[in-house]
Amino acid sequence: MRTSHALTLILVLSSGAPGCIDPGVGEPFSPEQVPSAPAPLDAVPPPGCETITGFNPSEKYIESPALQCRSRIGIVLDFEGNPRKGFVCRVETDAMGVTTITKESATCRGAPNEGASLEYPECIYCTCKCDGLNARCGPSDCPDGFGCCELFQAPPFPVGLAGSYCVRLNEAGECP
Repeated sequence: MRTSHALTLILVLSSGAPGCIDPGVGEPFSPEQVPSAPAPLDAVPPPGCETITGFNPSEKYIESPALQCRSRIGIVLDFEGNPRKGFVCRVETDAMGVTTITKESATCRGAPNEGASLEYPECIYCTCKCDGLNARCGPSDCPDGFGCCELFQAPPFPVGLAGSYCVRLNEAGECP
């Protein structure tokens, strides 16, 4: 009987200690939701661009719950295009009012994907909320090359979303 009580106590203590579980920051993540809109009716889209889907590199995207991530939070930063298709459909209207749609390689931090893989680990990965309401990890849980960076402030963002996340630092070692 003593052995089973000791084992139970060890399991309870090890599973309840905060900060002991690796949140998996930087692990691959494939977004379930990709923003989309119909192609303009006044343009003939190239194959695959009938619906304009993809992320905007000037915006930050958080997906929660992201079931692929141990932390249950995935992030898309500095990415343009649809990660499932590997390209971006650009819609442009010239001064004469003519709309054209072009198809180009998706980009991560401004650089096109050179390989055949549709993974973009520099821009799309698992993260962890490291500061703010409902933070599940701390700044020290961000691995090398990542920092605890404030991405969203309340308002205008919901209080539960506002705060800092472990994100990949830029080449200068700063938050993006």
